[in-house]
Amino acid sequence: MLDGGTGRPVLFVHGGPNAATTWTGLAGRLAGFRCLAVDRPGCGLSEPLKYDGLDIGRAMVDVQTAVLDSLGFDRVDLVGSSFGGACVLWLAQAQPDRVGRIVLEGAPAIEGMRLAMNLRTLAIGPLGRFIARRRASRGMLRMTFRQIGHGALIRRGWPEGADLGWGLAMMNDTDTMRHEVDLIQHVATWRGFRHGLLFDPAGLARIAAPTRWLWGERDPFSRVEQGRRWAASMSAGTFESFADAGHLPWLDHPAVHAARIAAFLGAEVPAPA
Repeated sequence: MLDGGTGRPVLFVHGGPNAATTWTGLAGRLAGFRCLAVDRPGCGLSEPLKYDGLDIGRAMVDVQTAVLDSLGFDRVDLVGSSFGGACVLWLAQAQPDRVGRIVLEGAPAIEGMRLAMNLRTLAIGPLGRFIARRRASRGMLRMTFRQIGHGALIRRGWPEGADLGWGLAMMNDTDTMRHEVDLIQHVATWRGFRHGLLFDPAGLARIAAPTRWLWGERDPFSRVEQGRRWAASMSAGTFESFADAGHLPWLDHPAVHAARIAAFLGAEVPAPA
């Protein structure tokens, strides 16, 4: 887990295949908060789960609760992305007293979302396992992020520097890909997600926590209109979309997203230039 800053605690939960380090460019801009970015089970350096027979939603609630208990926090704000978005929604539904406010970055893993091409190939048994064993390169990372809507970011030369270094290290020096392929093949086939394994959209109406949806208009997992409907189904949901942004929209506009999150959670950061 990455732990930085002081102030109001915020727990960040990533999607996949990914790790906690994906949040550093965003969390590092959030002055006035204690930012806690956790590696989901099987990602980064964390231990994996065995998914056969497992209630994934319940397991993700237990993981997040264990993190909060270990740190002594009764209540935190949550930021989730993709499958991490489903994780924070499961927690808010199961233990509302432990959740302050929620920010959802990009389409969360909600029943009805589409399967993007990069995950569709990983969902094919032997092919997915073969891809998980391959050594990643900058070109492979660029192709993957282009497939999830980040073409504009790629055209600006991303990834480079620290972003490139940690991305390659995660892919090549940890078992993240192998473990995440296990999860993907449990919840999806090449045709799409299996029914009943993602967050049930009917549960959105039962979540009282104020929730801010920040959506990339080039997100291939769900259309903007679907995101607006999901947000509107919540008692305290608000929605904003960003042009030329993909499934992980803070990567495209980190300063803008930091300002939006800080304002929503009750603090300020300098306005982006």
